[in-house]
Amino acid sequence: MDPERVCLFASVTRTLAPAVRIGWIVAPRRWISETEIVTEGEPPLFDQLAFAAFLESGDYDRHLRASRLRYRTRRELLADALARQIPDHPASSGGAGLQPLVPLHRVTDAPGVVIEAARREVRVAELGEFRPLASAQAPTLVLGHCNLPDGAIEDAVGRLAAAVRAAAHPPPTS
Repeated sequence: MDPERVCLFASVTRTLAPAVRIGWIVAPRRWISETEIVTEGEPPLFDQLAFAAFLESGDYDRHLRASRLRYRTRRELLADALARQIPDHPASSGGAGLQPLVPLHRVTDAPGVVIEAARREVRVAELGEFRPLASAQAPTLVLGHCNLPDGAIEDAVGRLAAAVRAAAHPPPTS
């Protein structure tokens, strides 16, 4: 990266917790005044000092490495379960891999899948909720799996598969 033309915005929102509210900006010196952000106040000094100690000790790096391994394992378990149980709708990594995308090529009612999944106690979202222009593409589900225990993934995908089938073939109305 070119340090004279690139700004880096980062936080610990995803790597630790949103409640920690610690973030930072690395910017070229000439941009400092333009990058000042009005916030709801600074994080408490104790949190800043604790995070600094966490960084200096190397524990933050260890936490990140362990998290990457844990999430990679969950992503692989999820991909395997999706490939077995919903083979007509291959998932993609969604970029960073934390929220796989499942295009619903043979389903026209993505909101129906979201509702059916919720009835089965599986929360998913449709990509169009996040990107309005995505609604022009095939309906696509966004899956989150980071907070699922490894052992719960297979069952959750089974319930999602049932929701996809139910939305694809709704019961006849009388």
